[in-house]
Amino acid sequence: GMLLEMAKIAFPAIVANLSWVMVEVINIMFVGHLGDPALVAGVGIGNVYIIIFGWSILNGLNQTLVTLVS
Repeated sequence: GMLLEMAKIAFPAIVANLSWVMVEVINIMFVGHLGDPALVAGVGIGNVYIIIFGWSILNGLNQTLVTLVS
């Protein structure tokens, strides 16, 4: 019924959001095997920059587009 239709529409958004998280997890996993805490901290800070500048800007552009389209 209606729930299945909503799930079909929401599935790509769910996958996209999980992929953002998985990029960060994979970065930490790869560098974590090197055993240097400074490298792990650097990757953590890099992930923060990705979130702040990447996701926030894309989300802002998306909200602007929603406003213009509606």
